[in-house]
Amino acid sequence: MTKQTAIKNVIWAICIGLALLALLIGLFISAVEHYYGDKTRPVMNIGAPVSASSKKADKDVVLTGLAADGTLHELKSSGDAGQGYLDGLTFLCDSVSLPLKSSGLVAGDVWSGENGQLPMTSAFAWKIVLPSDGSVIAPSSAVMAVKPKTLVLAIGSDDAAGIDRDDFVENYKMLLASLREGNPDTVIICGSVCSVTTAYAGSAGPSAERAAELNEWIKAVCIDTGVYYADWFSTLTDGGYLRPEYAEADGRTLSSAGLTALLGWLRSHAAS
Repeated sequence: MTKQTAIKNVIWAICIGLALLALLIGLFISAVEHYYGDKTRPVMNIGAPVSASSKKADKDVVLTGLAADGTLHELKSSGDAGQGYLDGLTFLCDSVSLPLKSSGLVAGDVWSGENGQLPMTSAFAWKIVLPSDGSVIAPSSAVMAVKPKTLVLAIGSDDAAGIDRDDFVENYKMLLASLREGNPDTVIICGSVCSVTTAYAGSAGPSAERAAELNEWIKAVCIDTGVYYADWFSTLTDGGYLRPEYAEADGRTLSSAGLTALLGWLRSHAAS
């Protein structure tokens, strides 16, 4: 073997060695690095909070799939559907109807916030306590896991004074969209907001005028999304204000009698 040939062989050996070394380095890097997927592809996490800055941009997207025909689907008198109908309902309650959870008046699930509050100002970040195991999850995740046949929303009263129409409607629609995403087969009923009594001394609960305003907003949401509207407001109030016999001592929370009246209304206005 000539000296020139030997030099060429050495050069080839070095090149091959460098190529193998580069291959080994590449394999090592690919093994330890995480793959984050296509970063330009949008992914919707229905259980995660939505930032305020992204809510308006995603409005049209999250509403996709909600049935609407431009009319208000208000529950009508149906005759007595029986206790079995009530026991088959699942409730999502804010602080006004929270006592339903321990009332024993219904056998179905009653979902509520960790502290009993569900302010509409932060509906996109709600967490509820799942009665079956005590887990704290988003309402959409609860619907996905439990798949209730009918979900009654008794919400909208908490922090009612601190939200305007646009935010209320938008947040309510986003909540409904996430619930429908969790289980499209769940029938959703949106209940009316109840006012406080005339003796109410606080500032958190809605007056008769504010409750009427909130209920018009809920009707608009129901028209836009195709869900049922339940007007139990007229049954619980007198002159627009919550009847004293239906209220706890705070003048805002529904008493056992108030809850019984609400359930009686639902029992005689069953969803088809």
